[in-house]
Amino acid sequence: MIGTLPFRIRRRFALLPLRSKLGLLVVGSTLLASLLLFVVVTVMEYQTSRQRVEERGQALAQVLAQNTRAALAFADAAAAQRVLEALGQVAEVRWAVLGDARGVVFAHYLAPGEQMPDAAHMLALQAGITDAARAHAVASIELDGAPLGRLLLCIDATPTFSATALRALLVLLGATLIGGLAAAAAIAGQDGVVRPIVALADVMRTVSHTHAYATRVSTDRDDEVGQLYAGFNRLLEELEVREAM
Repeated sequence: MIGTLPFRIRRRFALLPLRSKLGLLVVGSTLLASLLLFVVVTVMEYQTSRQRVEERGQALAQVLAQNTRAALAFADAAAAQRVLEALGQVAEVRWAVLGDARGVVFAHYLAPGEQMPDAAHMLALQAGITDAARAHAVASIELDGAPLGRLLLCIDATPTFSATALRALLVLLGATLIGGLAAAAAIAGQDGVVRPIVALADVMRTVSHTHAYATRVSTDRDDEVGQLYAGFNRLLEELEVREAM
């Protein structure tokens, strides 16, 4: 049943009038082009937005690493905590963890509703693993070449991706609108091609029933449609001569 579906669709399409076939082809190609444009723009916008979020997170992590270096060097956890607490002014930061050289949590910041990431999660982030909705940054902290610790930062990328999705949707709507107008113009313009062919088909149908071979068709076109009309007239002339013999 499923295997015969394409054949049935092709057969139904073949039985449609020429005007309907051309209309479906125009509309279908327009919708396909709009969908392709939407996919391309969405992928490009997502990649650009993702890169922008990650670069912002990495820059912020580097700044925090510099500001907490002295606190790590002097084992001042309170000072490091005050630096991280300032992240409450940055809405997209979900959490930050400052670890010492042994990997022990030295200070941390959690946005409202967030939970402390487990050790396995933090080790994975050190390897650069990120998920679809969040971007993570890692900054190493050193003093005179000696490692002091590492800062892990998590940024919520949802607002940025929401804006990206909105822009992609606007592109889709715009492309669909423009494509719809183009399709409407193409469908309206196709009458110049379809109408004379349909008229010729009507005459051919009439002649086949009435055998009125003296009938002639006329057109002022010099293109393929005009050649079709001229060929039909020659055929009628030959049939009229044969009938008179």
